[in-house]
Amino acid sequence: LEEEIVRIKALHSLASYDDPTILNVVAAGLKCNSQPIQKASVHTLLKFAEHYHQRRDDIFVIHDIFEILTHLFAQELPSETKKDMIKIMAHLSPHDTVSFLQHNIENGSHILKRDCIRALSLFNEPRLLRSLTRLFSSHDTDIRCAAMEALWHTAKYKTLIKRELHALLSKYVLQPQKLIPVLHTIGALNLKGCTSRVRALISHIDEQIHLTALLTLMRLEDEKSIHQLVETLLRSKMHFEAAAEHIDHALLSEHYLHTFMTALQHEVSERIHHLLLENSAATFAELETDTLETLRHFYRVLRKEKEMVQVNKILRARESTPLTRIHNASTV
Repeated sequence: LEEEIVRIKALHSLASYDDPTILNVVAAGLKCNSQPIQKASVHTLLKFAEHYHQRRDDIFVIHDIFEILTHLFAQELPSETKKDMIKIMAHLSPHDTVSFLQHNIENGSHILKRDCIRALSLFNEPRLLRSLTRLFSSHDTDIRCAAMEALWHTAKYKTLIKRELHALLSKYVLQPQKLIPVLHTIGALNLKGCTSRVRALISHIDEQIHLTALLTLMRLEDEKSIHQLVETLLRSKMHFEAAAEHIDHALLSEHYLHTFMTALQHEVSERIHHLLLENSAATFAELETDTLETLRHFYRVLRKEKEMVQVNKILRARESTPLTRIHNASTV
């Protein structure tokens, strides 16, 4: 175990090197039977590939890495690790990679198809443009929307894509699973012309559509929906984490982020104030466990480390008591 930890740390440190000789070390890590070492190798290779310009004398190592990645891809690995593998392939030789990506778009895991299409679009080849246009008419909404994102940078398709997305918003209003990828694509392409249509979906009966519509409006920087967005995010830790991930991937302006964070902090502070008043508690230790867990979530949002440490300490102490353990076991 100690040797594995040392090897993982070494692999992570190699990510900052712009030297093709590290590819041999990474290739050895990819061949290793340890999943944590494989994951660290994929992470290092991704960082390296992002700033590495392929050189002719490394062609054999590049091909070797492609072979290892395709072998690992067939194994049971977390989807996030596989997504990183697909990103790496976009930096490898088109000769090897294109047919692999096309195969996985047609036959692979549904959750990875969008990533394969995105990687395919990075190879600037006319024959691939034809493949992407065929996907534009797919019956699978995820594939169809991913193809629109991939073709967006080709000027002649922009008007068609806008028209198609407007039509899909109407067509799938009662089909949440098909509507969600349409909303993601509208956000990804920053189609502000769809703002009022998306805003109308905030009141959708389906909770997932409601949240996705609000997150799409965040990407479109719609300030009118910030208050509703904040209220929805604070309903659960899961909602807030979804938004945090969205913020990381969206290129939001400083003005919008400031407006959003100000509204969020104000609402959280108000809720903490009311929560403590309602419970008339002099200390955290006097509060019910459910109330403490809500407070912990709020303090995490505000990044109040001192208060979080205090709340966590009490919750951990309660979890360790025999009575709590019996109660937890009885509710499973």
